[in-house]
Amino acid sequence: MVHVDDFAGALVARFVTVWFPKLEVKVKVPVTEEQLLKIFQDCDKNKDGRLDKVELKEAFRVLGSRVPNIRACRAIHHCDNNLDGVISDQEMSHLISYALRHGYKVAY
Repeated sequence: MVHVDDFAGALVARFVTVWFPKLEVKVKVPVTEEQLLKIFQDCDKNKDGRLDKVELKEAFRVLGSRVPNIRACRAIHHCDNNLDGVISDQEMSHLISYALRHGYKVAY
């Protein structure tokens, strides 16, 4: 599997798929707000509308974070306005902005 995350990488990916058709190529593109919202909602395992540290850790793992546990802790620190230890629906826009600022990408 080959991962690429820029235009030059996309050209390389095209070359690879032509010459090595059985090799799987994934291109990473910037994630949108809607995609982030879906990822965060999908990681809300108990469907209570709030993301705890474990659920956030999974979300950042899905997003490709190298240190999802630390990223989840930092996200709670930056986005949990009412200091209840979880990210609620009201705080979700802050979480999405936080993830966008850190430049996460999704693979296709």
